[in-house]
Amino acid sequence: LDVQGLAQRTLLGTDTKEKTLPSEENRHREPSEEPQQLLLFQGPDHRRMAIFLSHVSRLEEFPCELIEHLGKQDVIQYRNQIMPLIYLSAVFGSDYNSPTSLIDNLEDIDEQSAEDENKIPLVVVSINEEQQVGLVVEQILDIVEQVITIKGTPTQDGILCCAVIQGQVTEILDVEAVIYNNFAGARRQLVGVK
Repeated sequence: LDVQGLAQRTLLGTDTKEKTLPSEENRHREPSEEPQQLLLFQGPDHRRMAIFLSHVSRLEEFPCELIEHLGKQDVIQYRNQIMPLIYLSAVFGSDYNSPTSLIDNLEDIDEQSAEDENKIPLVVVSINEEQQVGLVVEQILDIVEQVITIKGTPTQDGILCCAVIQGQVTEILDVEAVIYNNFAGARRQLVGVK
């Protein structure tokens, strides 16, 4: 799913070029009077989570059989790249740590057809213009635009803050921290090591 194209068609007004992670000085957003665009998703253990839409390149859904293993890293062939996968269930200490257990537990989230049971939802994030990472989530919920008023402090590492979005408490993902702490290739690229 082309998130930026969808956002444009729904008058959210984003540009269509690939998005990359922000620099360190721009990473932590302050509360703003301006509406923010967010992708809402179901995180591990039924947590309601969000990511700033500016971090998202695309939304995808892949059959589990396309997942390959490269050392200890799960990867998928994506747009002429080998894209590493980061399971948010593993990052946040859920019981759902692998594609197999994720599929086993999809029925807890939503009744799905047999065809959909063997697919994993991915949020594709660009580290830079040449490297992307797939964040494996439980379920994509919505794209929203609203003013974010921070209501709570982070619940753990990898969470930027908590906020009330659409009337529900939502954890906003610290995308850069999650990628940096869970993908060695990102650490090298973000600190400029080749």
